[in-house]
Amino acid sequence: MDSELDSPIRKRPLDTTQTTQSKKNNTGLHQKYQSSREAILAARDLIVIASQLSHERAEQSSLLNLFQIFREFTEKGQVRYASSIIASQVATLENISKRIDNQTKTHKPAKPAQSPQPTPSPQQPVQLQQAKPSYAQVASPRTGETGKSEWTTVQKKTKPQGPNQRVQALRSRQLILIKTVQSPISPLRIKDAINNAFGQKGVEHKVIASVSLSKTNQNIILTTMQSFTGQYLLDQRAIWEKEISFSTAQLNQSWFKVC
Repeated sequence: MDSELDSPIRKRPLDTTQTTQSKKNNTGLHQKYQSSREAILAARDLIVIASQLSHERAEQSSLLNLFQIFREFTEKGQVRYASSIIASQVATLENISKRIDNQTKTHKPAKPAQSPQPTPSPQQPVQLQQAKPSYAQVASPRTGETGKSEWTTVQKKTKPQGPNQRVQALRSRQLILIKTVQSPISPLRIKDAINNAFGQKGVEHKVIASVSLSKTNQNIILTTMQSFTGQYLLDQRAIWEKEISFSTAQLNQSWFKVC
């Protein structure tokens, strides 16, 4: 009685019946199979029977895979099929995970576009309205920093002209020089000489477009470029009159008859 109280742990009695039964089973297996190969072959046959008895496809597939492993081990002494199955399963899982990642990336909800916040416009100082320049100020030559006068030509958009308007436009660009002494002339030389004279005075563009004689060869007709007029030639007579001999200069008016 004292020994039972002194022991801190009460041991469970050993089940001798179960131990004896397992020993009998192991002894029976050893007597039935003489080698490990015979036991493995018997296990392979049992797997085949189990696959035939199963009615589920997934279970049959698993049993056949297990049978393939036993067959490879018994025939070749290797277990490569199991590793290949595991590798293929791992690769399949990796591919599935990549597809899921790609789908989640492509189907991400787009962020709502933020409307730009209105920025306060800076207060602009009130500008005083400047007076428009007069026609006299526009026509007068303006002197720049270098002291040279700027030549500006203002061209207006012209509408399609009729025959009469074309004739009038051509006459406005002509200046008639009346000669008192009849002498042969060179139209090309006169044209170049007058243009050179204007160029020396700072006019960049050519002024004279053509030089011709009248029907009776008594007068000389100077025709300017479209950006100049006969009145301009008459006003700038001092620049070019030394390049040709004539008595008087006359604008080609509609009432004036060119001889």
